[in-house]
Amino acid sequence: MSDDDAAKWKRMREDRPLDALFPELLAPSAPNDDLPTSKASGDPLPVLYPKILEVELENWQEWTLALWREPADAAELDASLKTLIEATLLLELSRPPGWGGAEDRSLRGFHLFAFASLDEACCDVLARYGFTRVSWDEHVYGNRLHAWKNEGRALGATVPDAPRSLWWSEFAKPNAELQRKVRTVHEELAERLGTRIWGERPGTPSHTMAGLMERHFKLSCKPDLETLHALDMLLIERQTGVIRWLEPMVFQGLCDFIGVLLMALRRREVKWGACESDREGGHLPPLLRYTGKKGPVDIPIGLDLMRAVVMPIESEDDAPLLRDWFQGLMP
Repeated sequence: MSDDDAAKWKRMREDRPLDALFPELLAPSAPNDDLPTSKASGDPLPVLYPKILEVELENWQEWTLALWREPADAAELDASLKTLIEATLLLELSRPPGWGGAEDRSLRGFHLFAFASLDEACCDVLARYGFTRVSWDEHVYGNRLHAWKNEGRALGATVPDAPRSLWWSEFAKPNAELQRKVRTVHEELAERLGTRIWGERPGTPSHTMAGLMERHFKLSCKPDLETLHALDMLLIERQTGVIRWLEPMVFQGLCDFIGVLLMALRRREVKWGACESDREGGHLPPLLRYTGKKGPVDIPIGLDLMRAVVMPIESEDDAPLLRDWFQGLMP
């Protein structure tokens, strides 16, 4: 991961600006609806708004994206969508256990408000991220629209009374029984790790997760490729064309386990980078530093693993087994 990418993810806000607006939008009219539109800065509108609206519903949370203008082509939309979705997912998956909320926080998917036309090629891009078109309902989505109107004014954009199209991408999760057990492991991990952020005590997240996996799944975990394969078969979804959700504490346990494997199987020094948080609510993703024959190499394990097991795939061939992925992680 480049320095620019690291800085970008660190700046991403957990308490995103739109979150604070949302509780006030329960009234029929948003409080700022009569504010004048700001003058445009002269810069072109972004394809996607670089902030996320997080919506708190009764039993889960959703994220909402806004598409402001028609993309120049499908490639521009794909690049913008990939950057924003990856940054949002990585921030959530790197969430420190001490922040609390593991029992109450349950992300379900992304909505996309498209305020511009999309051609067939752009619709195909959305489909690769699991988006399907849904019907507009003022009673369901009107408050979110008010929020986007207020944000649009800051950009000098005029937001219509309804999006041109509305899209929904729901995360792929295992069957109900398996999901319940994985969720239990996630919640108990968060409770046991407490204030210990990832990287503070190398090996602790995976060791703690191993004990929970044995209790809830009768799975004996050892620092070997057989255990990595067993965890892969149990935890990783391989459904195509969807975002494949993995609970954050389980994800962090896997990141930690990869570091343990590098030490155990490669017989090289490995250091953990702490997922420190800043005052604005951002926090760094898991990072490993591997000292090989050619010197130290940084492995953005959080980003790499997320792309391997969470981001959408077009075919099962795009999702190699984790033991094979591990073998290609370092030369």
